[in-house]
Amino acid sequence: MEEESLMRYLNALTKTTANNELLPLSFLAKETPYSQEYLSLLARRSVLPATKINGVWYSSKEEVKKYRIKEKSK
Repeated sequence: MEEESLMRYLNALTKTTANNELLPLSFLAKETPYSQEYLSLLARRSVLPATKINGVWYSSKEEVKKYRIKEKSK
């Protein structure tokens, strides 16, 4: 319950759309070619903007999309 309240608060800080809503990396990994472990590594290295809440990393579809575009341009 506490985690749900925190997520609502964090999402309220910014204008939330479907693309910038904070989602667990496990969910985001299902929609990308990347594994949850790889996304977590990127988050820990501050390559992928993410927030850790109660031991779970969260980011947004938009941030993952930005990362993918950046990687494709290399």
